[in-house]
Amino acid sequence: MRGIGKPALPKPNRLIRLVPALLSAGLLLAPGPASADTTPVTATLTIYVNGIGTVKGPGIDCGEKGKDCTETYPLGTSVTLTAMASTKSLVSGWAGGCGGTGDTCTVVMDTGSKVVTAVFGFVETIAVSAQGSGSGTIQSDPAGIDCGSTCAWSYTGDTPVILSAVPKPGSVFVGWSGNGCKGNGYCTLHVTYGSLMVYARFEKKGGGGSSGGGSSGGGSYSPPATTFATALGGAAQMTSLGRLLVVRFKCSRPAAVTLHTYYGSHPFSTASVNVTKGPTTIRLPMPSNAPGGTYTVSARLDDGAGHVVTLRWSLALPG
Repeated sequence: MRGIGKPALPKPNRLIRLVPALLSAGLLLAPGPASADTTPVTATLTIYVNGIGTVKGPGIDCGEKGKDCTETYPLGTSVTLTAMASTKSLVSGWAGGCGGTGDTCTVVMDTGSKVVTAVFGFVETIAVSAQGSGSGTIQSDPAGIDCGSTCAWSYTGDTPVILSAVPKPGSVFVGWSGNGCKGNGYCTLHVTYGSLMVYARFEKKGGGGSSGGGSSGGGSYSPPATTFATALGGAAQMTSLGRLLVVRFKCSRPAAVTLHTYYGSHPFSTASVNVTKGPTTIRLPMPSNAPGGTYTVSARLDDGAGHVVTLRWSLALPG
């Protein structure tokens, strides 16, 4: 009896010849390219500085002298950035991957790359000093200055600042002198960059004094019922955060305000707001496609007691 041997295997060259037939019959699959995981494991943060100042953070020192404005972090890292103004600037806010107007912001690196811009505005410094035989308080709007002797405050450049003088009992406010102020009413200052020195003279009742060009007088402003609001000035501003129309007025009582903006004779925008007693500042952001030129802002103030006052400003918006 003949022994049973092992089955004969095809020769290697014969297997190679069978591969095309097996592929066409679907009995053999061709190897494909290996799939790659494209999920990023790091994220890149880029910092831009608009104005004069410095931004610092982990691995970041970007600004006046620092040149390290890009850093790579592990994906998902929370990065806290700090904006540091110079003696010539104030922190105006953040744009891009961060928002807000504070000195710090936190950006989460949850994508492959992010861009953050820190915006710094120029500084205007206003110093005030009380003079004369009387006494009183000098205040500002926006808030900052509130003193009876000598003090100063810094504001973002292009901010209109209104100064008011409030005499103490037994004294009268005679008037202003110094840079940009005169008379004995409210003083509106508008400084793009730099500093101003303003003097307020208070005299004891019955005493004299000179305001350096202003007329004498005293007491606080109290408009009659039919004219309970007074315009305090306005400005069209080109700021690092965009173009603005800014109007200021003072009310002796709360009022509902309706604002209409006109470009030439054509209506441009409408807004409504309720205001309280005292100085009010309204900033109207202008869209990027708004043409440059002269705009008229009309404010209709209604105190709800049958008294209506209409104020108007003519402002030249930069193109």
